[in-house]
Amino acid sequence: IWTKAIQEYNRKCYASDTLWTTIIPLRDGVAVSVKL
Repeated sequence: IWTKAIQEYNRKCYASDTLWTTIIPLRDGVAVSVKL
């Protein structure tokens, strides 16, 4: 259940025009977003 929620969150972050998002490969991955 958590996997689907995380995937949906990542899709929304990457689809947003107001966010710059990247995933840093630390352990399970850390998503970092900056509001533009």
